[in-house]
Formats: sequence, C-alpha cells, structure tokens
Amino acid sequence: MRNRYILLCDVPLVGMAAYGAFALRFDWFFPLHRPEFVPYVIAALLVKPAAFLLLGMYSRLWRYASVQELMAVLVAVSGASVAMSALVAAGMVSGQLVEFSRSVLVIDWLLTLIGTGGVRMA
Repeated sequence: MRNRYILLCDVPLVGMAAYGAFALRFDWFFPLHRPEFVPYVIAALLVKPAAFLLLGMYSRLWRYASVQELMAVLVAVSGASVAMSALVAAGMVSGQLVEFSRSVLVIDWLLTLIGTGGVRMA
C-alpha cells in the first residue's frame, strides 16, 4: 500500500460523512432518537476503507491526478456505498435495524465522494 497517509485521511472523512448524512437528514439532535446511527458509523469505518483498498484507491499515484483518477474515486465510493446499502438491507431483513432512511445512504455517498475526492484532488 503506497498511500498510507491518504488512508489516514480517509478514515475520519468516512466518519464525518456518516455523521453529516444523519445530521442533514434528521437535524443535529438525531443521536437521541436514531439508534441505527452508531452501528452505521462503525460499519462505514470498517467497510468503506476496505472497499477503497480492494478497488485500488491506495495503490495509485495521486500527485498527477486527472479525470481518470476522479472516475476511479467515483467508482470506489459508489462500490463502497453499494456495500453499505447491502449491509443496511441485510440488517433490515434480519431485524437488527427496525428502520433506516434511504436518503441517509444517498447523502453519505455524496459527502464521501466530496471528501475523498477533495483530498485527492487537493
């Protein structure tokens, strides 16, 4: 893994994106009545960096970022969000999650894309 420091930037960004998605969807006082927040953030912190690693996000040379690298970020973030959607669906089917807002998944995808893409393009 060539870009360990980018991984260290991605982990807090993933957590902030998940928090921001819940905050934008449910206002700022959501932890009081949204019990699915903590499991979602824990899953995001485990699944998304692993998906980024599997999709080659940490083996690229980001010094010369171009449109191809931005497309690679888009594919990796989308793949990680699909994996998170599958985990949420599995949690709903198994009864571990009573309810979950689908808009949180979309907002989380967008915030993760902006955060990870911004770090790499900066």
